[in-house]
Amino acid sequence: MNSVLTEELILLVEKGHFIESKSILSKIEYEHLISKDKILFNLLKFETLNGLYDFTEVLEKIDFSLDLAANEKMVKELLQLLYYKSFALNFKNQLDDAIEVIEFGLKIIRNLSKSEQKHVSKEKAFLLLEFGYIHFLRKNYKKGLYYAKKVLRIFEELNFQRGIGQTFELLGLLNFGMVNITKAIDFFEESLEIYNKLEISHLILNCYYYLGRVYYYKGELNQSLEYLEKLRPFIEKYKDDYRVTVYLLYLVPLLLEKGDYSLAKKNTLEGLTLFNRIKRYDILGWAYYKLIQVFLSQDDISQANKYLEIIGSQNSEFGEETNWIDYKHLAEAQIYIKRGSQSYYTKAKIILNDLIDNWSRNIADTYEARYYLCRILLYEYLESGESEILEELNVLTKEILEFGNENDLIGYRIKASNIRLLTLWIQQQILPDVTKQQNLEILLVNVQRIAERIGLKTIAREFSDEHLKLLQQKHALEDIIKIYFPSAE
Repeated sequence: MNSVLTEELILLVEKGHFIESKSILSKIEYEHLISKDKILFNLLKFETLNGLYDFTEVLEKIDFSLDLAANEKMVKELLQLLYYKSFALNFKNQLDDAIEVIEFGLKIIRNLSKSEQKHVSKEKAFLLLEFGYIHFLRKNYKKGLYYAKKVLRIFEELNFQRGIGQTFELLGLLNFGMVNITKAIDFFEESLEIYNKLEISHLILNCYYYLGRVYYYKGELNQSLEYLEKLRPFIEKYKDDYRVTVYLLYLVPLLLEKGDYSLAKKNTLEGLTLFNRIKRYDILGWAYYKLIQVFLSQDDISQANKYLEIIGSQNSEFGEETNWIDYKHLAEAQIYIKRGSQSYYTKAKIILNDLIDNWSRNIADTYEARYYLCRILLYEYLESGESEILEELNVLTKEILEFGNENDLIGYRIKASNIRLLTLWIQQQILPDVTKQQNLEILLVNVQRIAERIGLKTIAREFSDEHLKLLQQKHALEDIIKIYFPSAE
């Protein structure tokens, strides 16, 4: 293989320019290469295909290359190929097969002499890194942390910056899974700093994607949008169907906040088409949930109900039940709430209480359920004036607020504080004088402004509607705001 061409290829692959590397690889006459050059060619090829998310081709062709590397006794290259295979299996959600490949690689390493093992430390670290990712996907976060820390020590001893960055990325995901949001952001930002220094395009893309996602989850939609906008040119360049789809769907709530329902709907339908094309049935439920939210934002209950029925009728296509059942429950409850009668509120309450007690995927879903339950209870109190409802609201909003404060989730803090503020306000049962009423209205506007500043305009509008109703009742509140908004400014 031409040495200049090889150096160019290696650099393109290292920097994540996979479309260019694929183009050059396609022009090389593979059959004319000697065996060792064929193995080098295959290493570059499979890293390129993994970088382009073409895992099917990797898994169809990599075994021949593994045999070739084994016959040539090129152990380092064999381990690299095993890593690429485990990486592809991991992304295809074939986790047991991925584990088998990793364990085979580690067994090869154990059978080497100590000096030989030292020579393949980097390859060992990458195999262990995949173990960490598998434990993340299986939500065994403590075991994932064990492997991540082990891998980090190896990469730090080698002073291998890219490996350190990739381990920080895994640590970010593990902390995100454990709802340690501040730590997750810190790890993703450290990872991004390393990738920027090394100018590794596809790994920079990863960090923008994860930071956009974690800020969305945190409730800072404007910050989320900033990272997602940085992600756009990378997506357009690399034609990554999976991330294109996720990107489109994460934009949906931001578009709904702006009232751009048609584009939100277009994004969601396009996302559904792409998920089906790449056969990511395991997350179709999430896409349908987004589509239901689009229709609910427009008060189109019939269309929302249509897609809820699709989730119910096609759940076998969505992979494991845990990947879609919470979305189904949340969507069903929201549709009942939109219908707006006591009988539907009762049905929604049954679903939400069940979700709180029996959540299956993400603990945050239970706090989302608590929020919708609070909305129903607030409506019920406005109709009945029963003090027991206020007591239940106190409990639920306190739980949501504690979850939001503990995990630095501003969205949940705003949601809980809005309803908790109203609940406490009602409980005072004192008619305020004009000055007090004006002060309260100023504080309420301030709460709305906090929500708007971080992009939660819908929550601000919902709160405004509620507080207009409550201004007509007996209420008073002064310093209590300071307890729930200690750093409101």
